[in-house]
Amino acid sequence: MPAQPSGYGQMRSESPVFALLMFLAFCGLALLMTFPLALHWRDALPEGGHDLWLNYWNLWWWKRSLLEWRSPFESLALFHPFGVDLRCHTHSIFNQVLAMPVNLAFGEAAAYNFCVFFQRALSAFATWLLVRHVTGNRSAAFFAGLIFGFFPYAMERSLEQLNLTSTGFLPLVLFFLLRWRRSRRFGDAVGFGACFGLNALCSWHLGILCSLVVAPAVLLWGWQAWRANTWRPYVRGALAAAGIGALLTVPVAPLDAFVGAENCAKGPVNRGIDPAFLVTPSYANPIAGTLVAEQYAARALFGGPPRQVVCYLGFVALGLATLAVCTRFRRLRGWLALFAVSLVLAFGNLLIWDGVVREDVPLPFAVTTKLPILEHIRIAHRFMPLAGLALAVLAAHGVFALTALSPRWRRCALPLAAGLLLAEYSWLPYPLRPVEHSPLLQEIAARPGAVLDVPFLQRTFTVRNQVAQTVHGRPIAGGYASMPQFRQRERYVAEPALTALACLKGDDLRNASDLAAGTRGGATLRAPRHAVGRCPPRTDAPLDIPRLRELGFSTLVIHKQSYESARQEALKRTPRTDFLAFRRATLLGGVSDRAIAGVRSQLDAALGGAALEDDQLAIYFLDESL
Repeated sequence: MPAQPSGYGQMRSESPVFALLMFLAFCGLALLMTFPLALHWRDALPEGGHDLWLNYWNLWWWKRSLLEWRSPFESLALFHPFGVDLRCHTHSIFNQVLAMPVNLAFGEAAAYNFCVFFQRALSAFATWLLVRHVTGNRSAAFFAGLIFGFFPYAMERSLEQLNLTSTGFLPLVLFFLLRWRRSRRFGDAVGFGACFGLNALCSWHLGILCSLVVAPAVLLWGWQAWRANTWRPYVRGALAAAGIGALLTVPVAPLDAFVGAENCAKGPVNRGIDPAFLVTPSYANPIAGTLVAEQYAARALFGGPPRQVVCYLGFVALGLATLAVCTRFRRLRGWLALFAVSLVLAFGNLLIWDGVVREDVPLPFAVTTKLPILEHIRIAHRFMPLAGLALAVLAAHGVFALTALSPRWRRCALPLAAGLLLAEYSWLPYPLRPVEHSPLLQEIAARPGAVLDVPFLQRTFTVRNQVAQTVHGRPIAGGYASMPQFRQRERYVAEPALTALACLKGDDLRNASDLAAGTRGGATLRAPRHAVGRCPPRTDAPLDIPRLRELGFSTLVIHKQSYESARQEALKRTPRTDFLAFRRATLLGGVSDRAIAGVRSQLDAALGGAALEDDQLAIYFLDESL
């Protein structure tokens, strides 16, 4: 067996100048792997679904809160006239603060795209730091950075879920943790605590995942320090890390969620990954994407099997990791265990193989849904970042087998492996969608009063109303907040003038008390499916326009994207193999054309027709005196 390269397994630090050059190199790769996003950074966004627009609205809301000197954790802009508590809403606080200068100068689209670019570059660079420190090998560290920085799962999450794609601090937590364990330096302990807190501020889910890895290590090393009678510097460092982490997180943490508050409770979702897709390339891969598009499309329909996310591991990464485990098993047992356990948990409650749910094969993720704190993970595939980081470290050790080759073979093998890895992971061209708004929204921006969108209580479908709000800036009825708003729905049920236009039907009105009395993990925790999905406004009673005016609504907006015919037409002209466009089409609709026609006939009779109308909106002014 060839001798291991010098420096194998030796923890090393890197010079600041070289580290800066590596960060710039990963920035360049982030620009390449998200091309052509940099060419449309102000007028386009990644091709995501409703969560993309929720994060877009978050950026707008934080900017408005800053300019008005208000807390972003409560809002009168949603669920008018009642307002809403946003403490348990998904904010991704670190990204909001980081992108605020870009947001103020160039707008929400530029801010979102900046966060995507920064998080991919930071994830790659932080993994490079971690592996370079552990192994002392630059080639291995570079490969690890490529794997975790452009991991297909994280790339897909970047299309719409800013919090879940913000994985840059996960490797930094382990980097400072390992440095602190060996050096016992106070600065490394502070760096560990700060990165742990910043990771949680990116995503509370990532904070919980990080705790699962860090807490056992800290306790084990503390016990070892106590036995070796070196516990005093260890305790000082641990207290410093805990203090800085708490200082960053506790003031803004959704503590209500951790004590079981009703407005922060959401039930678990059986949405694990299909192991068959671990070796199925992304649908957006320029080489293999067309070959697997049908497989993804078959998993994308609502009401079918759990929607499949991209969880491709890559044959290059798996090959290098397998080589590492075969040659360095004892050294890599911890990373191999992290990889295996994370993958098994990502499979969900029940095994799903090639779209078929095996109810006879229960899996351990079901246990996490019943444990305090861990129950907030909710969705199994959120364990994939841990699996990706462990895979990156394992594959990095596999690179040693290549660096031990003769210089001639090494010069060929390493660039070839890097090129194949990037080809497997590439999303070129990176999927984009333009940021377009009806010009009519500007016409109502200066009007006093609130805007009543029809329909306005549809959960995820309501997000189109919030996108319009980023233009006109007026308070709106309803809204898509991350947590179910039981109290707000109960208040709307108690107001007949609003229930006539809300996405509520007769059964929902009788069960309003059940919606408001949801319990953790109980069947009544979430509203009935037809109450939060596609359902028509009630048109069996006349609209009470005077009462709507009393409630503060001066404008009523009908979104033509809500017509079910709009959805059907989009589905007809979109091939199923165009996965992202097909998924976008499924998010249209919401109410039948007949129901909206009934609402419009009453409005036309009372107000003499729409004041403004184009192919996207029909706008009625409820108060003619304004």
